[in-house]
Amino acid sequence: MKSATEETVTQNINDRDLTVALDGSWHRRRHVSLYGVVTCASVNTGKVIDVDIISKHCTCKDELKGKHEEVCSANHKGTSGNMEVSDVVNFFNRSIPQYNVQYRNYLGDDDCKGHKAVLPTIPCGDKTVSKLERFGHIQKRMCTKLKKLKTKWQGKKIEDGKPFGSRRRVTDSTVADIQKYYGLAIRRNSNNLQGMRESVWEEYFHLLSSDEDPQHGLCPKGAESWCKY
Repeated sequence: MKSATEETVTQNINDRDLTVALDGSWHRRRHVSLYGVVTCASVNTGKVIDVDIISKHCTCKDELKGKHEEVCSANHKGTSGNMEVSDVVNFFNRSIPQYNVQYRNYLGDDDCKGHKAVLPTIPCGDKTVSKLERFGHIQKRMCTKLKKLKTKWQGKKIEDGKPFGSRRRVTDSTVADIQKYYGLAIRRNSNNLQGMRESVWEEYFHLLSSDEDPQHGLCPKGAESWCKY
């Protein structure tokens, strides 16, 4: 992992301020596991540069009496959901003594708490740590909310008397299209916030349109436009 770190520094034009992706996984889902693993990977190379295996399970003979052996199998106290948070802080705090690098950009899940926990503890002087978002998680969040809305309105009719999930409404294929085009709008404009905003609204009105009520005013014009209206 030290070699992988130096490879990252080389690819980063010898800049020792790195961009890393951090994520945790558990032996059991729903944050009730006794075991977990947290990894820190270089975004430049995709290689793991730090890792921790976490355990809440103590096998000491006198555990119930509060007496632990010199080497205890449990290395984490607290909730299972907090495993990732506490370990992310450890990664940031040991990056300098272990690798002589600092993590400046944090790529994590949109709902992760690690970034907020890192900010007040890292020895970064007057610099801060930026939080990066994964496109996939943003797309997933859009899809999840639409499916919840579809489930809530299942079997019900809206103002025009037609079912919420009928043809040209919120069907599974429509949800898939919205998720796909929403992701494309973000990816194609990752460095252009205004362009991203316009692309999202283009998609919204394009999908809202019908032959009786076309709403393609925001769709791109010209021969190369993806809108066939």
